[in-house]
Amino acid sequence: MLPNADKTIRKLKEEGDTIHFVTARLMNIKDCNTEEITKKSLKDFGIPYDSLNLHVNDKLKFFKENKIDLCIEDSYETCRELTDNGIKSILMTTKMNADIDAKEIVRVNNWNEIYEEIKNFKKQRRQK
Repeated sequence: MLPNADKTIRKLKEEGDTIHFVTARLMNIKDCNTEEITKKSLKDFGIPYDSLNLHVNDKLKFFKENKIDLCIEDSYETCRELTDNGIKSILMTTKMNADIDAKEIVRVNNWNEIYEEIKNFKKQRRQK
């Protein structure tokens, strides 16, 4: 768990945000109970969520079908696809994407920065 992830997600939920976990992680590991592992981690860290969506290969389709308008993601390719299709994406910097020039995508380094970007997004949305 990254520092402040649990606190930030709880704060967002308290502020009325809907929290969806959408992942394709651990899909290809034989005999891995992804759902059980993920639910246990979320429970252990006290992280609230509205939906847990595992094995999602097409995030763009999922986000559109579920009318989700903001994504926090560590995959540059996914952020690029979502952004190009009108879904706000926040790219969390990792070792795998640190060297990618992501000019049109908001890049953050920690959960405090994520929270600030979400606040800015909600403010801009209210002004429209």
